[in-house]
Amino acid sequence: MLNPGIDEYAKIKVGLKSLDDAVLSLGSFRKINHNYGDKNFILNAINRHDYSTLREVSKYFYEASGIY
Repeated sequence: MLNPGIDEYAKIKVGLKSLDDAVLSLGSFRKINHNYGDKNFILNAINRHDYSTLREVSKYFYEASGIY
């Protein structure tokens, strides 16, 4: 059910600011590694100093949420 009081669906509020044209590109999430949400996977990557995996996980979450 749509809320009749909302007419600006292309805006997203982040903190005190509103961002215009908040559009999600679904094609950018074709490659999803389900280990990215696994705490042990992340801790093992940190312990192994696996910077490429950590950068890939960080990039994925930044692209998915816009929060770093």
